[in-house]
Order: sequence, then C-alpha cells, then structure tokens
Amino acid sequence: MDILSKTAERYLYGAKPKVIPLVLLITGMIVAVYCLVYFTGGIKFVYSHSMYIPIIFAALVFGVRGGIVAGIAGGLALGPYMPIDVITGEQQHLINWLYRTGFFTLIGAFTGVSIDLLRERLNDINWLMNNDQYTDLPNDQSLINRLDELVNSPDVKKPLYLLALGSSNITTLKNTFGFSVVHLIVQQMNKRLHETLLFNNGIFNHHVEQMAVILGGEDRAIIDQQINDIIAAMKVPFIYENIPMHIDVHVGGIIIDGKDTDADTLQRKVDIALNHAIDEKIDYYFYKEEEDKTSKINIGLLGSLNHAIESNQLILHYQPKIDIASKKLLGAEALIRWEHPVDGMIPPGNFIPQAEQTNLINPLTKWVVDKALSQMTAWDQHGFYPAVSINISTRNLHAPGFEDTIYDLLEKHSVPSYRLELEVTESALMKNPKYAIALLSRLANAEITISLDDFGTGYSSLEYLCKLPATSIKIDQYFVKNLSKDDGIKNIIESATRLAHSLDMTVVAEGVEDEESMNFLSDIGCDFAQGYFISRPVPEKELLAFALAN
Repeated sequence: MDILSKTAERYLYGAKPKVIPLVLLITGMIVAVYCLVYFTGGIKFVYSHSMYIPIIFAALVFGVRGGIVAGIAGGLALGPYMPIDVITGEQQHLINWLYRTGFFTLIGAFTGVSIDLLRERLNDINWLMNNDQYTDLPNDQSLINRLDELVNSPDVKKPLYLLALGSSNITTLKNTFGFSVVHLIVQQMNKRLHETLLFNNGIFNHHVEQMAVILGGEDRAIIDQQINDIIAAMKVPFIYENIPMHIDVHVGGIIIDGKDTDADTLQRKVDIALNHAIDEKIDYYFYKEEEDKTSKINIGLLGSLNHAIESNQLILHYQPKIDIASKKLLGAEALIRWEHPVDGMIPPGNFIPQAEQTNLINPLTKWVVDKALSQMTAWDQHGFYPAVSINISTRNLHAPGFEDTIYDLLEKHSVPSYRLELEVTESALMKNPKYAIALLSRLANAEITISLDDFGTGYSSLEYLCKLPATSIKIDQYFVKNLSKDDGIKNIIESATRLAHSLDMTVVAEGVEDEESMNFLSDIGCDFAQGYFISRPVPEKELLAFALAN
C-alpha cells in the first residue's frame, strides 16, 4: 500500500503516467479483488468493497476516464460470473450486479472529476510558483531551480555568468502610468533579450521589475560583448500606449565559477552588483567580494559600532598637511581607526563606507569632531595650533541638528571656528544641492573652513565649484599618484590649480608619495600637500613630535 500511495502522490502532482504498466497493475488489482471475493465465499460477504481500491487508484492516475473504465471493469468482474454464495452456487439477479456496476462507475467518475480538478488547481499553483502571473515569464523560483541545476551539474561548462538587468528610472514611469507599464516593459525586455542572445541558459523575470539572464560557455571578452549588445538593444525606446519611453537599463553580473553553489547567495550578490551599477550610473558592473558592503562580517561590525564608540575602541590618527613652499606643518586630516578587542585594528574601509549608508554615520561623525576638537585644546597647551580637517558625508549634511552640533562642540572646547575644516565630496551635494549649499554657506559664514574633497572625480565639479562656499579644493589622490605616468594627468592638475587660484581658493594635493610628485606640485604653484612622502597618518603624540621637529 505504501508503494501505491507514493505512486498516487506522484500522479496527483501531474507526473506523466506510463500507460501499459499501470493498466496491467490496475487489471491485476481488479483480478486480485475478484479472487479475494470468490475464495472468501462470494458476493454476500464484505470483501466486495475492496474493489473501490483499484477504481479510485485508476481515477487518481488516469482521471475521470480511468475511473469510469475501472468502475465498469470492476462491476463486471463482480457481476454475472460471481455467485452470491460460492458453496450453494446461488447467482446474482441482473438488477443487483447492474446496480453495483453503475455505483462503481459513478464512484470512479466522481473521483476522477475531483482528481482532475485538483490536479488542474495544483498545476496552476505550480505554474504560479515558477512564473510571473502578469508577464507569463519564468520568475525567481525558476531562476533558483535553474541555477541549482547548472551549478551542481558536472557536465555544465564553467564559468557561468548570472546577469541582472534593472532600470534607474522605472519608478518614475510606474508613478506616472501605474504598475501595468512595468509588466509591459519587462515583456519587451524579454523579447529583446531573446532577439539579442542566440544562446543562453535561461531568461527570467527577476524581482518583478527586473530581468535575469544566465550565460556561459564563453570567454569573458565574449560575455562583455554580449552585455554591450544587451545594453544597446535596451537603448531603443520602449512603447507604452503609443508613447515612446527611454529606460535607463543597467546590468549587474556575477561570475559563477563553482565557489558559490547556493542560488540564494548568487542572487543576492548579483543584486548588489546591479545596485552598484545603478548607483554609480554605469552600464554594467561585476560583483567584487572585497567591495561587498553587505557581507556578514561588515554587517556584524556595524552592529558593534555604537558599542565601540561608547567603550572608547575608536581612536583618531592625523595625517600632516604641509605648506609646499615653506615645508611647514599647517594642519592635519583626522582619520578614524578602530582598535577592536578581538579582531585587532580594523581598516576604516571595512566600516566607514558601510556606516555612510546608515544613520550610524551621524553619531560617528559627532564623535570624530568632538575628539578632534578635544585634542586641539590639548595641543594648544604645547603651543601647537593646527587646523584639523574632518570628512563629512551626505547623511551628515541632511541630519537634523547637524549645524547646531558643530557649533555646540566648538563652544564646548573653545576652539576658534576657523581651525575646523569640513571636507565635503561633490557626491555629498548631489542628493539635495540647494539645501547642502545653503547649510555649508551658513557654516562658512561662521568662519568654519569648507573644502571640496576628491576634486576631479565628480560629475559637475565646475558647476559646484562656483556655488559652493569653499575656500579650498583637494585634488583626488588618483591624479597625484599617477601624474608621472600620464602627461594628461599633469595638465589636469595644473589646470585645476590655476582654476582654483583664479577663484581665490587654495589647492591641496593628497596622495603625494615621492619627491618627483612634490617637485611637480611645487613648480605649478600647488599650495598644500599630504601623503606618505610627508608622513603616514600618526597618533596625536607623534603629530606633535612631527610639528616640533619641523
């Protein structure tokens, strides 16, 4: 019976029946019931009810037709050739076995209809589990199933490439036209993918508003070309209600080389890559483990950050900033370090970028400003009066009370406001430029120094250079570190220096690592420099010693 129940369950969920073996099995069951009834004395005993077993089983496997045929066959088997009592030889009346045959047939038909309806419903549920009901395309569950199949198959050539396609402006269209526009765009994206990719391992409707593609069996150069073909295909306007629409499509990718075998992990990582491509406004980006801000380790660090602030696990190091002409130390940049009691010294790159994505950056920045101002008052006792620069993030600028916090801390430590320099990147202005510039203007009016950090890496540096109340720009270290390799970079640095001077701004070059770079910066009139050639970031006592020695 256990074998029968398992077989029934398989066919209930839509497994294709093997007709001949099952017909023979059901026939054998009917014959077995006939023999049971006959050898136990005839139809007048209760064993005739055993005939329901092959009838219901036939209905389960073959549906309503199987139930009817088995009902008729079972009725005939217990009909004219089955006596009421085997010993006396008394035969059944015609009406008796005809009635029984009809009842068996009715049970078989009713069971078959019920099973057919149930199977149809289960098929609908199974389809919905694996397909999107609005676009009719394979969904994330299908993607997971396909990834499991490909990743774990030794016959599939590796590496594979999982791509996720998403749009940075789909929300605007959804708010304008409603959710139906998303479904239509996804269907059109699917059509273009099929037309562009002659060979693939599956195309899926990913996270409702996105698409996913599995590629493989090709060199990375070919994959890159296929991605470029996809992006080119998506630049053609999409059509909704005869309205042409431009969709900014970006691609995130991950290489499946056998290291990650869990489909959920692969999906998570390709989503991270897609979000990076959208955030950075680039066509496509492949996942890098070292840049994963959502790794379990980094998330665990963020969870411990508040405790680290409260328990004095954080310290500040200071990187000297010198006047290039006189070689005198004029200031320093405050850089945070985390001395973890278990993990030791944690690099700032392992927690600062992650903190900047959360509100944790606000108490962290407050701690840095408070600690730096406190240290400045301690240096004052030694006749050392440097200006200290502190990096400010987007969330800091938009945090309620940020401006008042800066004023309160300056008053608390009695440090002149002009000795505090706030370094802000252009990306920090992009969220709400009007608000950010107004806030920084008020800080500048309070004689706090404002500096534009990472100059040259933004999207519209010249525009914000005119609007921002900055008195200094800091040339990004990428340019300084590579100036000896490219004359074009030298021209960029020289032009930026002339531009800043024409706007009455000073210029700081960061990332100075050799004498050649220092000499070049001196020749073009760059004002200040910092970098390993001058000094690495050092604790407060070493900075004081550096100042006294210079």
